Amino acid sequence: MNKNLGLTLHNPQQDRLSDEALVSAFVARHADLELLLDDIRAVARGGDAHHTVLIGARGMGKSTMLRRIAIAVKEDDSLREAFMALSFREEQYNVISLDAFWRNCGEALAEWCDENERAKLAEDLDRAVASAAWRDPEASEKAFLAACKEIGKRPLLLLDNLDIVLDNLDEDSAWSLRRVLQAKAGPIVIGAATSYLSQGGDRDAPFYEFFHPHLLEPLTETEVMACLHALAERNGEEGAKVRAVLAQEPERVRTIYALSGGNPRVLTLLYLVLQRSETETIFADLEALLDQVTPYYKHRIEEYQSPQQRAVIDAIALHWDPIGSRAISDTTGIEITTISSHLNRLKKTGFIDEVESSGARSSYQLSERFMNIWYLMRHGTRRTRHRLRWLTLFLVRLFSPEEVRSMAAEIRAGGSATTWPPCYREGVFAAEEEVGRFASPRANVVQEPDLYDLYNRGVRLRELGQLETAITVFDEVVCCFESSQSTGGQEVVARALLNKGYSLRQLGRSEEVIAVYQELADRFASSEDGRMQECVAAALLNMGVMFGELGRSEEAASEYDDLIARFASSKIAGVQALVVHALVNKGVQLGKLGQLEEESAVYDEVVVRFSSSEVTGVQEQVARALLTKGIKLDQVGRLDEAISVYDEVIERFATSDAPATRELVAFARANKGKQGLNTHGDASLVEAAMRNILTILPTNLHAKGNLAWALLFQGKAKEVTQLREELTDLDPEGLALLDTGIELDRENFGLATAHLGGALDHGLEHDSSVYFEDLLWVIRLAVKHDFGERLIEWFEETGNHDKYAPVFAALVAYVRGERFLNDVNPETRASAKTFFDQLTAPDKAKGKKEEKPKRGRKRRK
Repeated sequence: MNKNLGLTLHNPQQDRLSDEALVSAFVARHADLELLLDDIRAVARGGDAHHTVLIGARGMGKSTMLRRIAIAVKEDDSLREAFMALSFREEQYNVISLDAFWRNCGEALAEWCDENERAKLAEDLDRAVASAAWRDPEASEKAFLAACKEIGKRPLLLLDNLDIVLDNLDEDSAWSLRRVLQAKAGPIVIGAATSYLSQGGDRDAPFYEFFHPHLLEPLTETEVMACLHALAERNGEEGAKVRAVLAQEPERVRTIYALSGGNPRVLTLLYLVLQRSETETIFADLEALLDQVTPYYKHRIEEYQSPQQRAVIDAIALHWDPIGSRAISDTTGIEITTISSHLNRLKKTGFIDEVESSGARSSYQLSERFMNIWYLMRHGTRRTRHRLRWLTLFLVRLFSPEEVRSMAAEIRAGGSATTWPPCYREGVFAAEEEVGRFASPRANVVQEPDLYDLYNRGVRLRELGQLETAITVFDEVVCCFESSQSTGGQEVVARALLNKGYSLRQLGRSEEVIAVYQELADRFASSEDGRMQECVAAALLNMGVMFGELGRSEEAASEYDDLIARFASSKIAGVQALVVHALVNKGVQLGKLGQLEEESAVYDEVVVRFSSSEVTGVQEQVARALLTKGIKLDQVGRLDEAISVYDEVIERFATSDAPATRELVAFARANKGKQGLNTHGDASLVEAAMRNILTILPTNLHAKGNLAWALLFQGKAKEVTQLREELTDLDPEGLALLDTGIELDRENFGLATAHLGGALDHGLEHDSSVYFEDLLWVIRLAVKHDFGERLIEWFEETGNHDKYAPVFAALVAYVRGERFLNDVNPETRASAKTFFDQLTAPDKAKGKKEEKPKRGRKRRK
């Protein structure tokens, strides 16, 4: 499945990636690399020997880091002069004595000589290593060090699975090796291990506190975004789909991050699925992904040969959420005292993690999270609820609503879909029920029709949806007027090209759209006429929009920069509006790439450059830039900064007469007001903000809905009842949630949950839904009326605790205490924690304690 990708999944040494390919793929952990290289440089300058062990779970990139260090040493003049980086096979199972270790060092040195044009020495080493002399630990040690001295460089030993090497040496051999590593000009070791070295914490062990641990933490969400961009760019046309996803639907990255746990190896696997997500191949690719990891994961499990050990693993994996030892005992039928010994061994080998739970005792989960997902899909039965729950999560979060609906339609139509396994078909239908129904808004440029009959005919045809005929007419306009020297004739040609581009875009012919806009920009690039400059600016802006939709982010930014560079000083109102529009679009593009600070800087530039402009369209874009900045700050939890930006929008534009700008001011007030409810529990601010919007947009249903919620939280039931009559056209899920709130306010839990069940059937699990915030308000209102425990029971009885796992986990923690988040699997816990923080924000602002005292014995240290 990855034959054309040049990706390495397990061992960058054995996969034989070229140095260039590996460096190109190494897009994260640059800070870790520089820190490790700085330590080596310090030794090269005469500092004390510094030996390091990289600690990280399997797949965290330890082997790749060792290979990257070797390349860096080779490329850095000062390091290359002082060191020779020696690489070893991943697992040196032959090291059961010190002489075997030195023989491996000799073989690694011979390989280095062969790669560095020292063929004679390489051949001599090959013969020497095979001789009887190298079967003696002291002789082989001296021979290896003598060869290094002859070369004149200090050996840098890059040892994967360092723990295996050290644990296989007897105590005398280990002390001997330590003396060599401590010697002046002796070898430097950078090793790797999946857990802290057992000798590192043993005061009597030879390597007690000898190796400096360097943790390779899971990648951050920003690093995952950078990795996906780099992989997509490297894979050219095949990566185009992923680039489009990253540009248009960056929220998918959060899902990839949750499923991969920041593990680079799993991230690569999920990239492969994302790149080939055509509906006819998605399940084949998913099966291929699972097949690809099967040998590796099966080997991991089969290392534990005891039937009881495997039964314990099975119980933990199929539970998915963290599970306690008593529950494992009940599931497997193994005595609790025996369970403890198995858990200790699995912990020691890094197969499972001991994690904090909501109770007094710890719980356990598989360390490698994607292995857990593989286990669910390969070993879970149809009755294993977690299996279908994960598959639904995978489909809803990783694919767009259109892709999910297309899969469902293919199942209904039969054909190739009949070969899909039953659980996949069920997963698609479950996912179809939950997908959102909201499309991202697209940029639009307003056109002005000209007076020429032929051109006007083309415009009318386009507006009527007769696009192919309209394109023919616009081509005729260009043909008739292209030689015209009059300003009017040239303008109609430019506007005909613009409209041809709009028509092609509606037909989805992206490359032709770009070609037409490029033709327009080239044809009239030197025109000094203001109307022509406006057409050229519009063409550049729309080219940027097209590139953005295609996921070609760098080209999109280039077009926006070109427009800004050409027309930044223009005094023409229409051109000014397009320049500021390009700046705002550029900011949005940076936001999609996860570059929040750069995005914010662009919006600040809009304000600085155009805040004094008197052009109505420009002022609208300035207000939009500020509002977007506030929303982004809001989304990342920088609430005080967000409110400050909302205040700036209100202060600057409150007196504007432009309807569009007044709407933006109203929404700034609304967002600020909703923060008052969400972070401080002050519903009066929401009420004031929504009433302000309704003075401008008196029929806005969402403003009326939010006003109703604000009134509910203030106990103004009579006003809510009156307002409810005006909301019959609200979306069914929004109306059902509001009715839930009304019945909760009336203390009618039965009717409330009947409405809530109807709302949840519409699919509100994800916070991308317009009404997801309303769902959190329902929970807050239920707890306010002391229905918290009953609501938990209702979720469990109806099965919504599985379908809405993150929301349910947040609810439990909100009612019983934050520690209950520990009872949820990590893939769900991250979202649950976000929702929990939103639920508890008002209580924290008021200084209330949400955490209830723990019951039971204190956990033993």
